[in-house]
Amino acid sequence: MDTLTCMRTFVRVVETQSFTKAAREGAISPSLASKQISWLEGRLGAKLLSRSTRRLSLTETGEAYYTQSLKVLTEAEIAENIVAELQGEAQGTLRVTCPSGLGATVLNQAFAAFSLQYPAIHLETRLTDETVDFTAGRIDFALRLAPSLPDSSLVASEITRIKLNVCAAPSYLKKHGTPKTPDDLKHHNCLRFVHTRTGSDVWHLKNEAGAHAIAVTGNYRANNPTFMKEAVAQGAGIAILPSYIHGCKNEQDRITVLLPDYEVEELKLYLIREQREYMPLKMKLFSAFIKDWVRTYMTGCR
Repeated sequence: MDTLTCMRTFVRVVETQSFTKAAREGAISPSLASKQISWLEGRLGAKLLSRSTRRLSLTETGEAYYTQSLKVLTEAEIAENIVAELQGEAQGTLRVTCPSGLGATVLNQAFAAFSLQYPAIHLETRLTDETVDFTAGRIDFALRLAPSLPDSSLVASEITRIKLNVCAAPSYLKKHGTPKTPDDLKHHNCLRFVHTRTGSDVWHLKNEAGAHAIAVTGNYRANNPTFMKEAVAQGAGIAILPSYIHGCKNEQDRITVLLPDYEVEELKLYLIREQREYMPLKMKLFSAFIKDWVRTYMTGCR
């Protein structure tokens, strides 16, 4: 058997925790996937995986081999991409992570358009709001929303800014009244986003007179802005929502922007990657495409 092919199967098994799923991703049968792992173990003279009826786990040797396999496969993919680029082609697997809310409502359209434009590139998208390990996940790009990013060895490009607004449904305002100042929010049911301070227990607003930090309370929390938007639209309370959620035409009758003379700190959308000497064509194409697409889309939704 081919060592590199078996190594790819081994990595898929570790990442999916399933021979069946790994075989499906590799377009082979589960029995062949099992044989490839057994062949690797026989060639190495060491057990890589501990298998039970319920789960798979790496042995100590398997952990070390997995780490090195990721490096080998990355270098092999780079070599293949260099050859493809010399022939004028963009190919290979491109792995991108993005925030769950933005991914499910906006970036899903961008990724579909990219896939149609570059069918030879195999696009893998992962929706997550957690910090990702680029090496372990073999991630090429991460799209992240934040007011700012901490200093790190990663390369980050700001590609757009997203306005945040204090919002409520007309039905809620009819029943509970409309807040006129930030202090009025203390007397309302405020729905809070759990990941960033823009929707935490303290809301930060500012105007020409200065900054306001308002401690808010409410009976609903969510870690996804789409969930939050629906609660707002149904009249459950007041929330801070990103413009791409509430600013498009189909939402404007359901959701009203409050306190228009006050600003909430904007979120920045970053495209993040690791430092690397060589950037394959597939990454160059995605970087140019997503920057252009997002800027165009967000201009219509701010």
